[in-house]
Amino acid sequence: MPEPTTTPAQRIAAQFRDAADEAAACLPSSDTDTKAATFRLAERLGTRGYGVAEGQSDLTVTNTDNGRSVEVQARRRRDDGNRVWFCWKGGIWICEADQVMNAVTAIKGALRRFPDKK
Repeated sequence: MPEPTTTPAQRIAAQFRDAADEAAACLPSSDTDTKAATFRLAERLGTRGYGVAEGQSDLTVTNTDNGRSVEVQARRRRDDGNRVWFCWKGGIWICEADQVMNAVTAIKGALRRFPDKK
């Protein structure tokens, strides 16, 4: 029986899940939660044609049309029950990490090209 066809994104996701499962026993839950949130966001943005470069719990997103980039992090928010949120690199909160499409919308807005003033 032939093996099922998988996309590159599915293969990367499987590798990430395997690595996260193995590491979960020795890492605090916040580390695995922020990494998983970062990965989900990177996957969504990558499928929409944005350049993504992942760090431990941060992500650099680049608009391939105009070269603009922003840095986003997944962090625990103490004033919200220590839940994982996305924020800009400077610490300004975007949205809860379980609301990935809200983060995508905010990032797309930050990366769009504004016309020059005349």
